[in-house]
Order: sequence, then C-alpha cells, then structure tokens
Amino acid sequence: MALEIFDIIDFIIIGSGILSFWLLFYRMPALGSPGKKLPFDRSVKISVLVPCRNEEHNIAGILDDLSNQDIGLYEIICSDDASNDNTADIAISKGAFLVKASDKPDEWMGKSWACRKASEAC
Repeated sequence: MALEIFDIIDFIIIGSGILSFWLLFYRMPALGSPGKKLPFDRSVKISVLVPCRNEEHNIAGILDDLSNQDIGLYEIICSDDASNDNTADIAISKGAFLVKASDKPDEWMGKSWACRKASEAC
C-alpha cells in the first residue's frame, strides 16, 4: 500500500515537471535562421563597459569587434584598472571613452572596482 502511494506521488511530481517545462518553454520565441537580422529598437542606447588591466594584446580586437556590431552601440567605456602597459592608449585610439580606476580601496578585489568606476561614468 505504501509503495503505491509513493508511485502515485512520483508520477504526480514527474508529470507536473513535464507540464511545467512545456508551459514555460512552449512560448519561447525562436531566433530564426542564421544570418537573419532580428528587429532592434534603435531608440535604445546601449553602453558597453570594458574593465581592463594590462590588456594591450587583446583590447584592440575586443574594441574592433564591439564597434562592428550592428545594434548601434551608444558608447564603449573602458575602465583602466592601473595598467602599466599601453592599454589606455590603445583604447583611446579605438574611440573608447577611458575611465581611470587606479584609486581602488583595499577592501575591493578583482575587476569589481573597475566595473563600478565605468558604470559611474554612464
């Protein structure tokens, strides 16, 4: 008898999971075929924040790729986190707005301070 109750409960749980999956993902929009442009509202302004430290070998490619997007970026903000190479110069030459984030407090770690400084510039 107890085994039958657990079988019924398992069936209800599995059935409700399948039903929930179908209800949640049935109406998800499809992206369409590759190469097809999706409609984009050009009135939306998009800022991209790029935290960077000693990225002179990578930053030019990243900024070129961002600039080539067809969504119409409003601005690209690079937050230079105390680089000791040519990262800042390359970012400026590629047309990015540069924010210096070199005054990081001791309690901040990683790129979070650079991200915060870049977001304050928006």
